[in-house]
Parts: sequence; C-alpha cells; structure tokens
Amino acid sequence: MHTDGVAQKARLLSSEVNFSVRNLRELLDEITRFHDLGKYTPHFQNYLLETGAFDKILKQHAKFGAVTVFEKYQKNNQFWEALLAFYIIVHHHKSLS
Repeated sequence: MHTDGVAQKARLLSSEVNFSVRNLRELLDEITRFHDLGKYTPHFQNYLLETGAFDKILKQHAKFGAVTVFEKYQKNNQFWEALLAFYIIVHHHKSLS
C-alpha cells in the first residue's frame, strides 16, 4: 500500500535528522496516513478516471489531510506539531527545503 511505503521511508529518513518534536514517530505516522486523504473524494476519483474539465481547487487533495491532522494536534494543544504536519502534508508534492 502506498501509505505504508511512505511511512517506512519517512521513518528511515527521520532517523537521520534531529527534530525536537515530541512523539516524532506518531506525528510521522499521522502525516503519512493522511497525506493523500483527499484522493478518496468523489471529485478526485472523477479527475483520475474521467477526461474533461476538472476543478483545480478540488484537485488539490493534500488540503483535506492537512486540515484533519492539524485539527487533531491543535485540539491536544500541540500547536507546533499541528503546524509542522499541516505544512508537510500541503507541500508533499513540492520540495520541502
């Protein structure tokens, strides 16, 4: 499964970086689990399976997962983790450097 592969790669790469984030593995698991959440929407599925015009805003699948994870961490008063997860998920198709 794609998300499992992304999770394994994130764990491997994160072992080489020194982040000062509590429960980094849990945060990475949440990020990798939800990064493609928007791909499960009917609009995105239609974009994949049909030809023709599509709404470029609704095609931006990463925002669905980013908001979901952000809200989870914000509710737990983990604001740094919420912002970090949101940023990574929204930009996961871009260079994060």
